[in-house]
Amino acid sequence: MKVMVGGTFDPLHDGHKRLLTRSFELAGPEGQVVIGLTTDPFASRKTHPIHPFSERKADLEAFIAAVITTQAAQKKYATHWEIEPLGDRFGSALDADFDAIV
Repeated sequence: MKVMVGGTFDPLHDGHKRLLTRSFELAGPEGQVVIGLTTDPFASRKTHPIHPFSERKADLEAFIAAVITTQAAQKKYATHWEIEPLGDRFGSALDADFDAIV
């Protein structure tokens, strides 16, 4: 299953972590998770200060490496994942064929 999830993820809190974990669960062993991470210009609409894209991306990658990858290994998942810049509310969801948007 190909799953799309998106957000600013700043700060990366428990709700985000559950959302990401669920996305990987839905994708399944041979699935794919595309994580849309808001660009700095798009994220600047928030009312609170936002860390730069590169820092937010590094936080996501660290979480995925530490938690998602470990859980996937325990379930023998080979879930492919990628982080793509999200410059609007829709990202690649309008152009790509996703089975689920979380």
